[in-house]
Amino acid sequence: MIYCLEEKDNGEGLQRIFLNTNVHPQIIQNNEFDGAVLIMAEGKRLSEEGWEDCLYASEMAQKYEKQELQFIPYYLWNNRGEGEMTVWVRSESKVV
Repeated sequence: MIYCLEEKDNGEGLQRIFLNTNVHPQIIQNNEFDGAVLIMAEGKRLSEEGWEDCLYASEMAQKYEKQELQFIPYYLWNNRGEGEMTVWVRSESKVV
């Protein structure tokens, strides 16, 4: 089964999302999709704060915002209106 992130659940700018691979995701059965299994995971989003007038800003420190991610089965994408979708998600692991 292929899962994806959809803008409807995760906001726009999906290319700025990172999945935390050190935390196990939760599997949830959802009534909105006739009982389809969803995956909830911990992640973060690269903030756009401070980039208003910058095309390139290699000197800027990157800021992240914590975000809960909701993955839906790929076949359900675009059933609730148009929006972004991605199957490929960047990952980040925290070294303890």
